[in-house]
Amino acid sequence: MSGPQFSVQLVELYSTTLGAWLRPIVIVAVFATMFSTSLTVIDGYPRALDRCVQNLRASGGLERDAPVGWAYWVAIAALAVTTMLVLWRFVGNLAVMVDFATIFAFLTAPILGWLNLRVVTSAEVPEEHRPGPKLRALAYVGLVLLGGTAIVFVVSRLQSIL
Repeated sequence: MSGPQFSVQLVELYSTTLGAWLRPIVIVAVFATMFSTSLTVIDGYPRALDRCVQNLRASGGLERDAPVGWAYWVAIAALAVTTMLVLWRFVGNLAVMVDFATIFAFLTAPILGWLNLRVVTSAEVPEEHRPGPKLRALAYVGLVLLGGTAIVFVVSRLQSIL
């Protein structure tokens, strides 16, 4: 039910299954995974949002190495506040936090997929770089499957709660 407890269980699972000699390697791997994921979210997400804002505001071309702007710092602050709220709300209850994150991911995946499809099929992308009819049809099938999976997942979670 808690993060540290989960980490210990994960390390023990690998150590028991593959041998105690693997424990230090698994500990380093778990730490590196969590550290790199945290670093990516803390820096990458605000940079991506800042770049989106710059692209939306740019009337001409956007320089490749443009410095970060106000949106980066707003995103950093929003990310910090949101992280603190989530940790405060779910401290000591990893299962509920994972459920929350999973539901959020399932619900946003079809939206993000649709936005991505809109971008790669827009007039901003040269015709020769846009997906062809078969790939576009596959993308729509994927969107339907993402949406269907989200609905089935949410309904199953609601049924288990009620």
